[in-house]
Amino acid sequence: MTQGKTHREPLLRIAKRDGIARPKAWAIRIIAVLLSLVVSGIFIFAVTKLNPFQVYEGIFDGAFGTPRRSWVTVRDAMMLLCIGVGLAPAFKMRFWNIGAEGQILIGGIVTAGFMRAFGGDISTPLLLVIMAVVSLLAGAAWGMVPATFKAVWNTNETLFTLMMNYVAIQLTSYFVALWENPVGSNTVGVINQRTRDGGFPAIFGQEYGLNVLLVMLLTVGMFLYLKYSKQGYEISVVGDSENTARYAGINVKKVTIRTMAISGAICGLAGFIAVAGASHTISTSTAGGRGFTAIIVALVSAEVYRLIVQKDLVIHLPASVPPSISRSFTALIPACVIIVGGFIVKFLFTLTPYGDFPGFVSGVLSAPLQAVGTSYPGMLIILFFEQLLWSFGIHGSTIAWSFVDPIIQVNTLENLAAFQAGEAIPHVIAQPFIDNFLQIGGSGATLPLVVFLLLFAKSRQLKDIGRLSAAPAVFNINEPVVFGLPIVMNPFLMIPFILGPMIIMTITYVTMYFNIFPRLIGVNIPWTTPYLISGFLATGGRIGGVILQIINFCVAFLIWFPFLKSWDKRLVLEEKGEVAAK
Repeated sequence: MTQGKTHREPLLRIAKRDGIARPKAWAIRIIAVLLSLVVSGIFIFAVTKLNPFQVYEGIFDGAFGTPRRSWVTVRDAMMLLCIGVGLAPAFKMRFWNIGAEGQILIGGIVTAGFMRAFGGDISTPLLLVIMAVVSLLAGAAWGMVPATFKAVWNTNETLFTLMMNYVAIQLTSYFVALWENPVGSNTVGVINQRTRDGGFPAIFGQEYGLNVLLVMLLTVGMFLYLKYSKQGYEISVVGDSENTARYAGINVKKVTIRTMAISGAICGLAGFIAVAGASHTISTSTAGGRGFTAIIVALVSAEVYRLIVQKDLVIHLPASVPPSISRSFTALIPACVIIVGGFIVKFLFTLTPYGDFPGFVSGVLSAPLQAVGTSYPGMLIILFFEQLLWSFGIHGSTIAWSFVDPIIQVNTLENLAAFQAGEAIPHVIAQPFIDNFLQIGGSGATLPLVVFLLLFAKSRQLKDIGRLSAAPAVFNINEPVVFGLPIVMNPFLMIPFILGPMIIMTITYVTMYFNIFPRLIGVNIPWTTPYLISGFLATGGRIGGVILQIINFCVAFLIWFPFLKSWDKRLVLEEKGEVAAK
């Protein structure tokens, strides 16, 4: 006798019937809802000791207690649904788009810009169409950037899209400062408050009716696109296996970029809906953590549902029961767990300083970056890796600083605000700290190196490189000397290339921290600005900035000197044929 797989009995089985009349079918649905409330109530009481009826009453009143609350709930639900629709194709392709926040903000920025620029000059219907189109295009472009890097260079899309969120936040901060109304309020205010030009008109007698209509159309459209279109099929195949997709003749790179363009476009449209259809303004909180929340809720809900169904912790109905009804009962227990779990999580977060889950996500993500972006040890580590990457021919500046650039920009803006208000400059580390004091002639503090090549080098090779590198070095462009000397893949010259900037940073940080030399006023001086001029401008026209730059130059020169002297001597001997070139 062959031993077969043991059949596992379901948790609950209902007696089989030959058929179910429509009234009874609806009665079953109602009972399912009531049963879910009972199960949830027991759960609530067991965990929180709160009266479930009072909890239900509070939830209902907060969400639907008045017509205004009801429509606000619907509005917020539509925003989350819109974001979810935007994330769906990317996630189905297994492209972890964590950049919804940034894509929303980019769509919101262009929407706010067009509202400000053309409100009153163009009819509202035409202006709405234009704003919808530009928000779609802006979000698509923003989404295509990480997709292109992923497709071409196989970068990590999670980190890339996450960091682009912070870039978008800083762009938003810039435009808020540019458009602030009134000046000094640090807010744009309600755009076209008097005329309401560019805002969604009321339809169905409701302010947020158009929000619902647009999102419902998007939802249906995305369903049809993913389920029935050729492109939807390609997304599914790429998500299952890229190798299989290539074998089937699918252009994976094209699908990746196209899908993220669609995902970013819809998230950009969510920014349009948020600005034109809800807040009528733009700020760094326009996204409100909804991008992160939508991602996490979707992932957690799907995983909880999968685990419960996999463990067969569901209610089974006989085969004669229509599938639409049986599916309702199959989802009953997972839905109860998800809803009650969500309530518990929300309740627990009210007891924390974060207040809610989006606040927690923002705090958790920003706090470490803030610590790195404003601390000497963190900056020292980043600087080390920047120079190390450059030493192996990788653009270290782009990679290393991208993680903290948004935080540094915040520091820069806060320094500027303090300077304008006549207050003490709060931050030592700001953008000019890196661009104008550490990168003397470029990454690695190579301007003193070029001066050595021009004045002290005896080797014909080094003299030639010095002459070729001099003009670019004045404007802090050092690729000719980094690759021509070379420093790249040169273990001997890597030492001063890495060590010099770290020592210079220490000197700059300590002297500014103790106010020996002036701090940076928060004006972003272009990194191509010649040395000494940039120090004068970055410190608000104070000679102390120039003196500090001269000190840094001399220190860097002394660090480079023994290494360059030895390297020059070796090259001279090689040119004379006294030693073999390696």
